[in-house]
Amino acid sequence: MSTKRYIDLIVQTSLACRKRRGLVRSTKRYIDLVVEAAFVSRQRRGLARGIYFPPELVDHICSYLCEDLSSLRQCSLVCRSWAGTSSRYLFRKAVITLCPVEPSFTRSGLHVILVEDMLHRLSTIARISSIRDLRLLCTCTLPQHISYNGLRYTPPIYAASLRDFLASLPHLKTLEISHHYIQSAPSPLSSLDGPRRMVKVVFIGREKTVFNPEAYVDILQLFEVISVVEFLHLPDPAWITPSVESPGHISPPTLPQIQSLQFSQSSSQAVATTMKTISSRVDMLSIRNLSIQNVCFRPEEMLQAAFPQFLSRCTSLETLNCDPHLLRFTRHATLQNLRKIEIYGKLHLEKTQMGVFFAPVLGEPPQPTSQNVLRSGWLEIFYAIPLLDLPSLESIYICFDLFIPKLNQVNRRRYPSGTSEIDLLNTLNSPATNFWPFLDRLIGKAKSISLHMELHLPICDCNVLDTPDMKEQYMQIIQGIAEARMSLLAKQTIQFFVS
Repeated sequence: MSTKRYIDLIVQTSLACRKRRGLVRSTKRYIDLVVEAAFVSRQRRGLARGIYFPPELVDHICSYLCEDLSSLRQCSLVCRSWAGTSSRYLFRKAVITLCPVEPSFTRSGLHVILVEDMLHRLSTIARISSIRDLRLLCTCTLPQHISYNGLRYTPPIYAASLRDFLASLPHLKTLEISHHYIQSAPSPLSSLDGPRRMVKVVFIGREKTVFNPEAYVDILQLFEVISVVEFLHLPDPAWITPSVESPGHISPPTLPQIQSLQFSQSSSQAVATTMKTISSRVDMLSIRNLSIQNVCFRPEEMLQAAFPQFLSRCTSLETLNCDPHLLRFTRHATLQNLRKIEIYGKLHLEKTQMGVFFAPVLGEPPQPTSQNVLRSGWLEIFYAIPLLDLPSLESIYICFDLFIPKLNQVNRRRYPSGTSEIDLLNTLNSPATNFWPFLDRLIGKAKSISLHMELHLPICDCNVLDTPDMKEQYMQIIQGIAEARMSLLAKQTIQFFVS
C-alpha cells in the first residue's frame, strides 16, 4: 500500500473520530496506521506533514504509546504536525538532567552553575504546565582530590528556583528527585596517562556518617507549592552531613497531602528520625499507602518506639508494605482501615539437632537456641498478624526467598552428620518444620492470602547437579511441598506459589 493510501486512511479515521466526539474504540488500528505511515514517510520526507489530527486521536495515541519509545520515534515526523494543529498537544512526562557543564566544588558544599537559569527558562514554556510525571536527575563529576567523606552536599542548593518551577506544574502527580556522584578514576586496565572510566557512586548509609534530621526540612519545603502528592519516595539520607554551624530554628512549612509514602533507608536511626520529622510536618490523615523496605534493625530500640507512634497517626492507612521484622512493633498500633498487608523477606533454612527452623537473612544466620527454634526471626510475623486489631483486613500477600545453604566443610559442622542439601529441602514436608503451623494461624484473619515462595538452591558440584536423579529429586520435593499444602485451599482462599 502506498504512502498516499496510508495518509488517506488516517484522514478518514480522523474525520470519523471528529464526528463521534467520543473515545476512539479501535485505537490500536489507528496507531498502527500512524506508525506505518510515519515509517514510510521517513524515506520520503514531507509526505506526512500538514495533516490535521483531531485532539481526541492525538490524546489516545499519546496515552497508548506512553511507554513504547520505539514507536514514538517512528512517529516523530507525524508528531511534529500535532503541535500546530491540536490545542491539546501536551507534555505528560519529562526527564530533566541537572548536569552542570563546569561544576565547582568546595569543602563546604557543591555549587551548581546554570541550574537556576535552566529551571527558570523551563518554567516560562507554556506547554510545560501539562507535565504529570517529572524526574530530576542531578549527576555531578567529582575530581579525584575531592573526598567523599569530606564533601557536604545538600540537595536543595537550588531550592528557590525549584520551588518556582514546581509552582508552574499544576497537573504534577509524580515527582522523583535523585542525586548521584560520579567520580573519574583511572582504569586498572589502562596506563596512568590513558583514558579514564566513570565510576557511579550512590551514597548510602555509613557507620561513621552523622545523620542530620534537619536536612529533610529543606527537602520538604520544596513541596510547599504542591497541594497533593500521590507518591513520595524518600531515599537514604544518611550521607547528608550537618554543617559546622548550627542550623537554627526552622519554622514548620506548609506541606502537601501525601497519599503514598515510601522509605528505602539503610539504618534504623535514619528511619526513626525521618518518621519523627515527617509526622510533625505532614498531614498524616492523608497517607493511604506506606512502604518501608531495606532497613537494618540494629539497634532495635530506635524503631521500637518510633514506628508504633508513626502508625498510630496514620489512621487512614489502607496498604502496609514492610519488612516482616517491623510487624513486631505494630501490636499496639490501631489500624482500623488497613485492608492489605504486603510482606517481603528472605529466609535461611537451617537444621540442627533440635529440629528445623527458619532464620532471617540479616548477615550471618543466628545460632539456634531452645528459645528461638520455634520463634526465630522472620517467622514472628505469623505471631504478630493474628494479634493485630485489623477489622478491615482483606488480603495478605507474603513473598520471600528461601535459601537452601550449601553444605561445605565450614558450615557442615552445624548440621547432624550425614545431612545433605536434599535433606534440608525435604524437611519442608516434615511436620516438625515450624513453617506450616504458623501459616495455619493466618487462616481466618483475611479474606485472601497469597504466599509466594521462591527457592534458591545451592550451587553443588557440577557433576552432581547435572545428573537426572538430582534434578528429578528436586522436582519431586518441590511438587510435594505444593501438594502438602493443598488442604489449605479447602479452608480459605489461599494462593501458594513455588518457583
